[in-house]
Amino acid sequence: MRNVDLPAGLGIVGCGNILAAYMTGLARASQLVRVVRFADADSTRAEAASSTYGVGKPGTLPDLLADPEVDVVVNLTPPTVHDEVIRQASAAGRHIFTEKPLSATTLRAGTALEVVARHGISLACAPDTFLGPVHQTSRAVIDGGELGEIIGYTAFSTYRRVEERHPNPGFLFQPGGGPLLDLGPYYIAAFVNLFGPIASVSGRTRIGASVRRVTRPTGMFEIPVSVPTHASATLTHASGVVGTFVASFDIWDPHHLPDFEIYGENGTLESGHPAWYDGDVFVRLHRDDEWRLVPTVLPDIQPGRQRFPLTRGLGVLDLVESLSGRPCRTSSELGLHSLEVLEAIQRASDESRAISISTTLDRPAPLTGADLTRWFG
Repeated sequence: MRNVDLPAGLGIVGCGNILAAYMTGLARASQLVRVVRFADADSTRAEAASSTYGVGKPGTLPDLLADPEVDVVVNLTPPTVHDEVIRQASAAGRHIFTEKPLSATTLRAGTALEVVARHGISLACAPDTFLGPVHQTSRAVIDGGELGEIIGYTAFSTYRRVEERHPNPGFLFQPGGGPLLDLGPYYIAAFVNLFGPIASVSGRTRIGASVRRVTRPTGMFEIPVSVPTHASATLTHASGVVGTFVASFDIWDPHHLPDFEIYGENGTLESGHPAWYDGDVFVRLHRDDEWRLVPTVLPDIQPGRQRFPLTRGLGVLDLVESLSGRPCRTSSELGLHSLEVLEAIQRASDESRAISISTTLDRPAPLTGADLTRWFG
């Protein structure tokens, strides 16, 4: 395994829409990581990233992998490219953090993980939002026993008007996209963080409109749809918890839908959106007359502003720290489990039966204030 001195050198592959969020988050942990390289299939984007942020050399993926200063590859490429970047970075002896999903398919992800194991490097996978205050606070309530035994939950993933809001939405309606693989990983990671691994799933999916029409200042264009855009699933956890999960690009104007509600024998917990780090947690026990706001269990990292800004990068820091022996919360095992669950929802629909999940893992360790102090000072 490659030895890493701190701050670890990061090489970022893929300089698209999500890069700014990562750069904002990683800049707060300069004692732990530093960006030394950018790479992109479009060389002008790598050059623009280096110029914009005033760090790192631009170049190609081979340039990045040949740079001895790069300890960890941060893979921000489209899902269909994830496993190829993982294989190349593994062969070059670099540790890897990859954006979600782990790959476009479970089969391809499994092949990439074989390469990772053969080269003895560490691989972690987004999302890392379950490490944020809202989900860690929800976990503290659940683990503390106030709700009693957890019975079930309901979660709605509604990326409303996605083709109008995303700057480059075409990939979202092709293999590797869709509401399950685009937003689903946030939810599955949140579910596993709170309730442990998922044992079986059932569900139904369908395509809404076969063509999405988008109007931009340059004119109107059409996006052909080749993956389901609406899915409804029942998830049964090994712990016995039963969840209802709806993921859709077709719920444009919901009136009142919960992002995430959890039902225990003693009451209900309203948690925050699984794709966001921050938010409020409310509890109402059966004997209560009203909802109660639960104080966050994690400290502010930027006092006076949003308690925990919507950025990215906690998973990268978690991976870097795990290289010294701490368990990695954003592990490849969690990434593979999430991908298998999301693919199983489609299989359950195609085959009209419940699908058993073959992968499993322990719940990730909780994040603490001491962890954040080490990361951000």
